[in-house]
Amino acid sequence: MQASTAGNENTAVGLTALLNNTTGSDNIAIGFQAGTNVTTGNFEIDIGNPGAANESNTIRIGSVNQTATYVAGINGVDKSSGNPVLLLRFTPIASHHVVARPCIFDP
Repeated sequence: MQASTAGNENTAVGLTALLNNTTGSDNIAIGFQAGTNVTTGNFEIDIGNPGAANESNTIRIGSVNQTATYVAGINGVDKSSGNPVLLLRFTPIASHHVVARPCIFDP
């Protein structure tokens, strides 16, 4: 958070976490270089991910190195009275760049 000039309510844990954030507020970055690409975005959560500049209201967990995700409380849970869980399938296109494709998880 060394570059912060007007950002407020940010939390950074890890070497160079939120390093380039200048005016973004209410961001959380956990891990080595987590959120280093965040500059002006607000309400970002980056865990083990460098994040993206000028993006807001986004959660990024992991990097292209992870190949599987397990989230407790989703699989096998009856969603008949609620909305299906929207997940994004990430396809690596280059080092540190991914394309997100929406998919619906509705067991």
